[in-house]
Amino acid sequence: MDWTMMIVRIMMIYIFLWLVYRWMGKREIGEVTLLDFVISIMIAELAVVAIEDEQTTLLEAMFPIGVLALIQFVLAKWSLQSPRLRHFIDGRPSLVISAGEVDQHVMHKQRYNYDDLFMQLRTEGVTQVEDVMYGVLETDGTLSVILKDETAPPAFPFPLIVDGSVQYSSLKTAGKTKAWLEQSLQEAEGVIVKEVNLALLNGRGELTVYKK
Repeated sequence: MDWTMMIVRIMMIYIFLWLVYRWMGKREIGEVTLLDFVISIMIAELAVVAIEDEQTTLLEAMFPIGVLALIQFVLAKWSLQSPRLRHFIDGRPSLVISAGEVDQHVMHKQRYNYDDLFMQLRTEGVTQVEDVMYGVLETDGTLSVILKDETAPPAFPFPLIVDGSVQYSSLKTAGKTKAWLEQSLQEAEGVIVKEVNLALLNGRGELTVYKK
């Protein structure tokens, strides 16, 4: 075994992987979705083969890694333009706790058990479910917790419109209808749904609209 050549290959693969992950974006490090995890595992396996297999040239070893990075990059770009594709790839956040009550249907659908729920509540410093106004299971598996505030109404934002598309699940959770949303848009901004990039409704009933 040529140790010098192996060290050179390791250094080259390391630099190449660093460039690949920089190109793929900070999302790969800061957030781990299912697709991110699969891509990362495949890249790691290919990198090991590239280092150990001296019969394969560095160019041949780097090519499949580059293809995987390109696939991830293209999907990330497309998902920015298409909410449906983004939700298909990353999933949607799930409201598992509302007003101190656990939604067992959502937990069953997400295969999320009470042990996981209480563990993540403890990491947020919460000991009682009743103290939670909203508990949202994010797409990366973390639990976002909004505690009840007896002195003020909750300000948890519901995304009612994203990229010009009505988010019916959020609309239902907020207790609003599409007709109410369309009327509110006309009264507040004089726009229709397709002209809105993002519309948020907080717990105080305040609608914030960001036009395209």
